[in-house]
Amino acid sequence: MYKTYGKLFLDIAFAFFTLIFLAPVMVVIALLVWIKLGRPIIFCQIRPGIHGKPFKLFKFRTMTDKCDNQGNLLSDKERLTSFGKILRRLSLDELPSLFNVIKREISFVGPRPLLMKYYPYFKEYECVRFLVRPGITGLAQISGRNDLSWDDRLALDADYVQKLSFSCDIIILLRTLWCVFTSCGIQVDPSSVMHNLDEERRQVLSCQSVENVRSDIRPARVTETREIFQIITEAFKTSSLIYTVYQTPRSKKYLREIIEGRSENQGQYVFVLEKKNSIFGFYHAAIREDQWFLNHIATRSEEAGKGLGNALFHHYEDQGCRRGCLKLALDVFESNELARTWYLRRGYEIESRKYLVRMDLEKAPIRGVRKLRFNPLSFRQALVQEKTRGFSKLCCRVGSAKVILGLIAGTTCKLLDRGDADLEDIISAAARTFGGERRSLILGDLLELPTSILLERSEVILRLSKDVHPLSRSFAARAELTGDPT
Repeated sequence: MYKTYGKLFLDIAFAFFTLIFLAPVMVVIALLVWIKLGRPIIFCQIRPGIHGKPFKLFKFRTMTDKCDNQGNLLSDKERLTSFGKILRRLSLDELPSLFNVIKREISFVGPRPLLMKYYPYFKEYECVRFLVRPGITGLAQISGRNDLSWDDRLALDADYVQKLSFSCDIIILLRTLWCVFTSCGIQVDPSSVMHNLDEERRQVLSCQSVENVRSDIRPARVTETREIFQIITEAFKTSSLIYTVYQTPRSKKYLREIIEGRSENQGQYVFVLEKKNSIFGFYHAAIREDQWFLNHIATRSEEAGKGLGNALFHHYEDQGCRRGCLKLALDVFESNELARTWYLRRGYEIESRKYLVRMDLEKAPIRGVRKLRFNPLSFRQALVQEKTRGFSKLCCRVGSAKVILGLIAGTTCKLLDRGDADLEDIISAAARTFGGERRSLILGDLLELPTSILLERSEVILRLSKDVHPLSRSFAARAELTGDPT
């Protein structure tokens, strides 16, 4: 309750109270900044917020705009004034951030919002910081602040997300007041005692550079189907997905057909990442109208955290540009917070929500008298194809409406298209028709659910998408024609 509702309510209420109480102090500081540093009084900088969405962070200005002979800004140390040092030492430069709290962009307590340029340098476990709103103060700020190394600071931020509670926030706020009054751990010029995160980690990541790995990504070969399928099998060992084609017994054959480019699989592509003559990862994408749709992406479990997933994803986006697609799109479960945040941080937005429900046919509501009708010859052909490939489609009718069912792995039906038919009528018809042969029925692409199936096993699927900038497509097309890799 506190994490979902209470924390936000208390933040906004306390921010209003604090602004009213400190308004005279903020007016005096604003006048002093205007006199000593000039305009603008407020310093604004783009920082990543919850789910990585950028916002403008407000602070009182503490530095001048002095430049060298070439017009470039001098270092922070040279531009920081004695007045600015006092503001930073007393943390008074943070007061305008109260407006960010009221705008619901940040919280009083949370991971400190860092610079946008640090994005590529976060480790996988450190990305949990984007599951909550950033804060004015946090666990890292009361545990040493700028005296800590980057690894320690980011580890403390991740630890806070895991332990978030009302009591934890109160303790952090009280200890923050003590640190402000004693100036404990405060560095008015952090660059004097530590490097920027990107500078510190650039050398470490250079050995596993995305650009170096990307050159090893190429279209898959049929002879590599077994290695790719092993990666898929590992990925699904810990997966809670309700359904995917890759979970069917015959999915290896389906994968081979895609790699071979069979006519029924036109527009689908599999790319692999090869290192030292072995396959370390792959992704499967397809062209759907104007979209370059990511069906699946996975790497070997023992290679997690080495930048291979990033390399594959960059390649997927490059291919979307080169193929002239207008949009990049993918589906992700709403419950998968880590994956959802990972994509949102990369500029993807939620396009739509839909339900995917799996229900045992024995529990399906049996109502009405309508029956599911289909051509017996088509049904036999569908069964043969299902046995061969692991899945098939069957065109049926309920009353006067057309229904397309998917037959999956010999045990499951999936509703693909229900036309204008009533959903409960289809459930009833499917239960009557396949009740003795099929174990369960999967309902997908549903925007609404009847109350009779709300208690069945269900997931919310988010369709995420990102528009491809026309300039990116033109550069990619030119590179394709000229062979220029830059």
